[in-house]
Amino acid sequence: MTSGSSDEYVRPRGLHSVLQPITASNASPKLIHIIIDSESKKSTEVNQQYWFYEEFAEVNLDLVDVAPRSCWDKEGALITSTIEPSGTTHQILARFRHNEEGSRDFVIVLEFKQQGAYTEAQCCVMICCRNISLEELAGKLQYVMQKASGKRSASNKLLHLHVTLEPDPQQPIFIIRPEAMPYPPDVTIDATVELLKSGQMSLRWAVESGDVEVVKLLLDRGAGVAVTNKDGWTPLIAALSKGHIDVVRLLLATSGVNADLKDSKSGQTPLSWAAANGCEAVVQLLLDTDKVDINSRDNNGRTPLSWVAANGCEAVVQLLLDTAKVDINSRDNNGRTPLSWAAANGCEAVVQLLLDTGKVGTNSRDNNGRTPLQWAAERGHETIVRLLFKKDTATYAYRQTLEGHSSTVRGVAFSPDGRTLASASSDKTVRLWDAASGAHRQTLEGHSSTVRGVAFSPDGRTLASASASDDKTVRLWDAASGAHRQTLEGHGHWVYGVAFSPDGRTLASASWDKTVRLWDAATSNI
Repeated sequence: MTSGSSDEYVRPRGLHSVLQPITASNASPKLIHIIIDSESKKSTEVNQQYWFYEEFAEVNLDLVDVAPRSCWDKEGALITSTIEPSGTTHQILARFRHNEEGSRDFVIVLEFKQQGAYTEAQCCVMICCRNISLEELAGKLQYVMQKASGKRSASNKLLHLHVTLEPDPQQPIFIIRPEAMPYPPDVTIDATVELLKSGQMSLRWAVESGDVEVVKLLLDRGAGVAVTNKDGWTPLIAALSKGHIDVVRLLLATSGVNADLKDSKSGQTPLSWAAANGCEAVVQLLLDTDKVDINSRDNNGRTPLSWVAANGCEAVVQLLLDTAKVDINSRDNNGRTPLSWAAANGCEAVVQLLLDTGKVGTNSRDNNGRTPLQWAAERGHETIVRLLFKKDTATYAYRQTLEGHSSTVRGVAFSPDGRTLASASSDKTVRLWDAASGAHRQTLEGHSSTVRGVAFSPDGRTLASASASDDKTVRLWDAASGAHRQTLEGHGHWVYGVAFSPDGRTLASASWDKTVRLWDAATSNI
């Protein structure tokens, strides 16, 4: 020791094999007492041994998990094994991972065996896919150990690993020393494959994990390709939903796989699922098989184009449009078209693609009477509103003039099914017209002054009208028969407009008296 140094050392945090001397100070040392509870309470009958693993960084491996986790002292780079008085120990699994994405992990099984006063350290090395947890592997280790026992070498193709155990002559510690070998060992035990061979893993698990080698092994062993999981998915749908394109390609090349088989819950085909998730590469693979129905409908009546138009994946929309077989104006169970979904969700690029075909119906109405333009306007998608207005300016053509009112027409409204047009006039009447032919159907009379506005309920059964001047009322009519149902009174001035809520349960009225009144549509109570 040199002058100024002490005979005391410290180990820097994180540097487990480094000791640095503490520089002597002029201050007088103070005696302190340290009590380690864990040691004071430790049974003298329990023998603990330790594994030191710090050197794995030299072969680009990191310890990512230990089972049981309670044995792992991560900061100290130690794993603890406890030898019971009977001499029995428990196996410990340590998982080491290479930084290369998708590579197999190395799993080292560690165990001490007590034979009298002599303690023998044992280990074996195997590889395992990342999707099997150490807890799961530990519970099924019996199906692997018969072949893995005694194997201290394994290869995951990136690293040929050999492990030796070196005892510390002064402490109950064994150092696990890794070595990168120039050549792979003659035999590498793959825990995943061994579990599959013993029937401990399913095709569903392998498909969802994206392990092509394991999927191929199971297919070669005759695994059922039409068996569905708890979500009703076939292996093909499960693979594409996870984005495992190599597994999808393998399944499509497998005899007996139906590329158009719907799931058992939603009724969606693989193409529908791929389109809904925006999986361009998978959609192309499915289309290339020429065995899929591009216009297949699920339980909600939606097609693959409907789904992808809603999620805005321009590339997939273009793939479907390029087939020339796609029904661009298909309607789902709610009467909505792909353009309706794209406009409502603000998918500007998709709206433009659909309009560019020149085949899309821009004025189609869904079951609630909404057009794509209305959906875009209600949700504030200004650019799409401009696109649709521009398209409509070029396509709208004058059809006819509806005459019959004797004074100014103040407002109009279509019924939700688009078949009836209602008009409100200063002649104190509401007129109903056939929207297709323009024929006058009926005149609704009863207001004592100008009718300012009209509105149909969402189910089309009720028509509300608002009146100004001395009338100050809202009237409700049977839309089919024209019969007057009820007069709603309460405003102190002219009533200018009325509107139903989307669910039809509430009616709102707007008045010159600076108020809006809400009415229960069922009871007409305010």
